[in-house]
Amino acid sequence: MNFFIALPAAIVAMILYSVVGGTGSGAIKAGSYNIIEVLPYLIVLGAALMGINVAVVLFVGILSAGIIGFCVGSCGFFDWIQAIGNGMSDMFSISMVAILVSGIIGIVREYGGVEWLVGAISGKIKNRRGAEYGIGLMSGILSAAMVNNTIAIIVTCPIAKEIGEKYKIAPKRLASLVDIFACAFISLMPHDGGMLMITALADVSPLNVLKYSFYMFGLIIATCVTIQFGLMDEKN
Repeated sequence: MNFFIALPAAIVAMILYSVVGGTGSGAIKAGSYNIIEVLPYLIVLGAALMGINVAVVLFVGILSAGIIGFCVGSCGFFDWIQAIGNGMSDMFSISMVAILVSGIIGIVREYGGVEWLVGAISGKIKNRRGAEYGIGLMSGILSAAMVNNTIAIIVTCPIAKEIGEKYKIAPKRLASLVDIFACAFISLMPHDGGMLMITALADVSPLNVLKYSFYMFGLIIATCVTIQFGLMDEKN
C-alpha cells in the first residue's frame, strides 16, 4: 500500500530535482565485493516483499548471513555471535523505551485512558475521511514532539486500531497512515537527528534543507490525496 503512495511522490521529487538541481558532479568508487556475500540482504528484501512475518525475516537474514559467512570464510562462529550481540546492543535502548511505553499504554488502557482519548478524537470525527486525517495527524505530531517515529508509532497504533474498527478501516491502511505521517513529519523537524547531521555537515540552516525536501512534502501531499478522494479505502 505504501508503494502506490510513495511512487508518485518519488517521481515528482525526481522531476523537480532534475529541473532545479545543481550542476555539480561526483564519483563513487566501489570497493571489492563478493556477490555471494550480498545474498543475505537479497533474501531479507525478498522475504519482506513477500509479506513474511518480520520476526521470521530477521531470523532467516541472521541465519543466512552466518551460513554464507562460514562458507566463504569471511567470518567465524564467534564473529557471527559477536555481530548478533552488537546488533542487539544497538537496539537495547530503543527496546527498553518501547517496553516502557507499551507498559504505560497498557496502564492507560486499563484505567480507560485510551477509550477517553478515542472518544475525544472520535467526537471531532464525522466520517472515515476525518478518521484517517486524525490518525495521520496524531502520529505525525507525536513523532515530531518526541523526535522518535518508532515510539510515536507504538503510542499511536492502539488508538488508531480503536478508531479504525469504528470506521471500518483496514489494518494495513492504518499501518500505512501511521507509518507515513510519523516518518514524514519527523524528517522535516529542525531538531531531528538526521536534520542535525545534514545541517552540520553542509553548514546550512534547516530552512535551506526544507526547501529541497521535495519527496517528504510530496509524500504527505500524496497521502492526503488518497484520504481526500478515498483512493485506498479498503475494508476490513
